[in-house]
Amino acid sequence: MAIEQELLQAMNLLSQGKEEGFNTFYSYTYNFVYSRAKLIMKNEEDALDLTQETFIQAYKGIHSLEDANNVYAWLGSIVYRQGMRIFRKKKELLVNDEGEGI
Repeated sequence: MAIEQELLQAMNLLSQGKEEGFNTFYSYTYNFVYSRAKLIMKNEEDALDLTQETFIQAYKGIHSLEDANNVYAWLGSIVYRQGMRIFRKKKELLVNDEGEGI
């Protein structure tokens, strides 16, 4: 499935560190990222945190995207990895030093 030309241009600008590229990238992909985050987190606040974290990681790692046509799969994997990281952090907070649940 080919992605829209405007999104391709935005990803190119984003990889050059240009803010307008990020803004367009964000507007094209926000609904996809948020819906995945909501499925994983089941909580509005956590889903919004995960969405934000996903876009930070996408911004930092845009150079790792080898094929722009796979942008949604790439974003989906970031959402999943970051979601699991958040779950691990929450689990650690719920267990004290002796490994007993608080």
